[in-house]
Amino acid sequence: MVTVDSNFWLKIGFIVFVFVETMVFGFIPTWSANCRENPKIFGIANAFAGGVFIAIAFVHILPEQEAAWIELRAEATGQVDGEYFPLPEFLTFLGYTFILIIDKVMFDTHSLFEDDHEHGLDNDEVQYRDPADRALIKSVRDSMVEDTPQQRAQSMVSMGEMSEGGTPMSSK
Repeated sequence: MVTVDSNFWLKIGFIVFVFVETMVFGFIPTWSANCRENPKIFGIANAFAGGVFIAIAFVHILPEQEAAWIELRAEATGQVDGEYFPLPEFLTFLGYTFILIIDKVMFDTHSLFEDDHEHGLDNDEVQYRDPADRALIKSVRDSMVEDTPQQRAQSMVSMGEMSEGGTPMSSK
């Protein structure tokens, strides 16, 4: 006969609770337009997800691999203590370095090798994926609208650089 742990239904309840909680909070960004369009919220969520993966790697997986490596080395050499090459840590370092290099080379250097004019930067529609970049460039462009000659002359008159008749003021 199968015996059931006294906490069996409590464990099942927590499993269901954690699953539902994960599903609800995982779908909030897809349901909320504010989460999808706000680069700050998206950046915070992305940083949190990256932190979760790094924590899983360094707190859970890496210690287990280190213990397995020490056990394997002890079986192979017969030494329990002593210095050894930290292979799990080295492979972790290589893996993260490799991913960092791939990410920076494939995704961040595109603008270094391409001329900005090929991407529609002279057009009104800016072709950037990040909404914050799009808003910044639109704001900068709007502030750089050229003045007409009449507006420039009026500005020079108001600053005292030109007379009302349009002749430059002498600076003595």
